[in-house]
Amino acid sequence: MKTGQPQGGSLTGRMLGWLVLPVAMLALVLGVVGSFAITRTVGAVNDRILSAASRGIADSLGNDDGEITLDLSPAVFGMLENNARDNVYYSVRQGRKVLTGYTDLPQIRLDPAPREEFTFAESRYLGHEIRIVAVAQKVPQVDDPIIIQVAETLDARKRMARDLLIGLAVLELALIVTAAMLMPIAVRRGLAPLKRLQGEMDRRGAEDLTPLSTAGVPGELGDLISAFNTMLARLDNGFAGIRRFT
Repeated sequence: MKTGQPQGGSLTGRMLGWLVLPVAMLALVLGVVGSFAITRTVGAVNDRILSAASRGIADSLGNDDGEITLDLSPAVFGMLENNARDNVYYSVRQGRKVLTGYTDLPQIRLDPAPREEFTFAESRYLGHEIRIVAVAQKVPQVDDPIIIQVAETLDARKRMARDLLIGLAVLELALIVTAAMLMPIAVRRGLAPLKRLQGEMDRRGAEDLTPLSTAGVPGELGDLISAFNTMLARLDNGFAGIRRFT
């Protein structure tokens, strides 16, 4: 075995390992939390749009001599016919009777009493997964509440969530790559005081046992230099005793 060769590995490599690993773990945690937040946020935003559409339909209901009327505003039509939202379906029913809309749209179970809350559910319609919102609207002089349902396919939600997740993954990958590139520079700059001490010791003669200067030395190296200076003082005292004996 060769002597004089360090067997403990590179200090720079160790520092990089301890720095890059936590960054990678943090990126993983952020990815998991971010994916959950993205999925939840995308769902909440789209549910708000569905709720607004169902509320717009509910507010347009009226009673004309016992006949339920529906006067949809252009804004509601815009939400229902937006191509970016994939396929959107709706139905307006009184009891089991469908007044308008898609007659075979899956129905959500609601409480018998009229409700102002929105009820959400997921189902399948025409071979696609759909998200449905339902709200009960009370119309004057009509005993049974009118049930309004609006549904949309989930393709738009999945695309939006996928695009956001890809963007998050790209940002995290860029973070890890940037950290891996900058950390060696930071480690080398951090170890620069050690290089200066090494150069100072290499320039010394064999009989120069004066203490090393602590000027400009980081506090973390203070104890090491103090211990080294103490060792130099002991060597100087030992050599002085040998010279006196001689």
